[in-house]
Amino acid sequence: MKRLWKTIPPCYSDVHGFMAVINETDGMGDFGVGKGTAMMDQKRRAWAEDVLALANVPGDILPELVSSKDLVGAVPERWADTVGLAAGTRLTAGTCDNLCADIGAGMVRPGQGYLNLGTSANLAVLSPGGHRMGMATASTGSALDWMIQTIAAPELAQAEASGKTVFEAVNAMVALSPPGCHGVLFHPYAANNICKGIQRYAKAGKTKLGGLICNSRLVDREQELVEAFAKKLGTRLIHLIPRDNTVQHAEIQRKTVIAFDRDSRQAEQYRALARAVEGNTAFTVPSPLTNDELEALLQAYAVSC
Repeated sequence: MKRLWKTIPPCYSDVHGFMAVINETDGMGDFGVGKGTAMMDQKRRAWAEDVLALANVPGDILPELVSSKDLVGAVPERWADTVGLAAGTRLTAGTCDNLCADIGAGMVRPGQGYLNLGTSANLAVLSPGGHRMGMATASTGSALDWMIQTIAAPELAQAEASGKTVFEAVNAMVALSPPGCHGVLFHPYAANNICKGIQRYAKAGKTKLGGLICNSRLVDREQELVEAFAKKLGTRLIHLIPRDNTVQHAEIQRKTVIAFDRDSRQAEQYRALARAVEGNTAFTVPSPLTNDELEALLQAYAVSC
């Protein structure tokens, strides 16, 4: 890392501050990261001495293993300005990106799984005992090939029969799926999780929920679902923003919708949203749903958000 700071200083000028703050935690890491090294005993939640011995890795160079929610330190005064956080801000161990993606996608119960394909590929499932089991490839550009060779046997056969490459067959199937997280409970699940946090912090302070804002995806009974979800949370739908290609046109020009076309219908939607938020006085402590209640609600309205 020090070598990189010297050779590419613009890229690592801010990283130095964050690394320094991390060093203040006395070398701690969460169980999820420990598991990823293949040197942790999952049942004991500790480093596996026999594995360390085989790998000739001294145990005293490894960080202490803690839960991702454990407090491990605070931002020191001398690094506060560099990292943009107030001195004394408490730091938790956190975890790695893949584990956060598992939770964000709703993989929280035994039997559920999650596949993430990008510059790397990660396939994970939760075992009956609640342990995460997974496999991954981190070779940039090979994720799609790994997925096809590993789990796409029917597509391989289809490609051979049609005289096309397997990549053409898979890409044709992907093209049939419109953009968005269709069939995944991600957005309501994420909103419900945020409400759990609001409920927790409301007990110790003034945190409240002002309502829900829905970005329309033009699916059946969408507004009915969000209003029913809001009612169960103990809040209301503040505004539903319709889907409009003006947003994409503005993004291409690297402008906000109002800066791009202030007289457009979509620009007026954002003004209406601003007025609704500014004039809102209905703040509540939400009552989050259980996962079963959330899935039952979505199934009742037959909507995948």
